[in-house]
Amino acid sequence: MGLEHVYDALTASSTTQKYALGERRPEDDGNVYEYVKNHASGAAIAAGSVCYRSTTITTVATDVTNGLSQMPAGVGVGAIAPASYGWILVEGVYASVLKTNSIGNSTGALLVSNLDSTGLAGLLSSSAVFGSTNVRAFGVALEATGSTSTQINARIKGL
Repeated sequence: MGLEHVYDALTASSTTQKYALGERRPEDDGNVYEYVKNHASGAAIAAGSVCYRSTTITTVATDVTNGLSQMPAGVGVGAIAPASYGWILVEGVYASVLKTNSIGNSTGALLVSNLDSTGLAGLLSSSAVFGSTNVRAFGVALEATGSTSTQINARIKGL
């Protein structure tokens, strides 16, 4: 029998790097997580969309106005403080992705990274186009929500 890798909790964050950046962590529920570093000046990430910040695609940020804003990474699982390390969901289902509450959506609407520093997901649907035509989808809504809802159940598929 081989050695089994023991991981911290998915919501754990640390100022010390504990695993290889970019390491993938598949879980029994089918979700896949990636170990990343939050950008030094970025806001804490929790349930918000994040984009890769550098060409090494191991540093992420909620601020998609700089860096590789067209490269959505996934969704922060726990709060990852600036210049700290933690896990993001890159593939699977997440029940409470933070979204902009100005747009309602139907089931199947595409989630895109918002064009500001909030980390709130925007939505592309038949009734509303969010942001620029240059944004890239990173998930799909699994349910309809109203324009006052701040969270959405979604299937995530980062790069």
